[in-house]
Amino acid sequence: MQGLLEEQTRRYGLSEPELALLWACRKAPPGGRGQRELAEELAVSPAHVSGLVERLRRAGLLRARTAEEDRRRRLWQLTPAGIATWHAILNGLAEAVQHRGAA
Repeated sequence: MQGLLEEQTRRYGLSEPELALLWACRKAPPGGRGQRELAEELAVSPAHVSGLVERLRRAGLLRARTAEEDRRRRLWQLTPAGIATWHAILNGLAEAVQHRGAA
């Protein structure tokens, strides 16, 4: 299963930590999630999350919005392209698992 996941992730030019960040943002509240919360959820440093969100932002998969309660805070959420990529990876994984099960 791990190999299938790696294959699907690589197909979209993502690393496993980037995929984990997409997952964390996908299940975030509708307004998004801050970098500190993402770091805690993924059990990585805030600096690591900072690099991940920047790469995914440049790829057009994440966007930030300013938190209403604290204008200095940025909340991250998936873009439509990020949602489409997430679904494509899941669908590809499901197809690969079905194909292996049928073989």
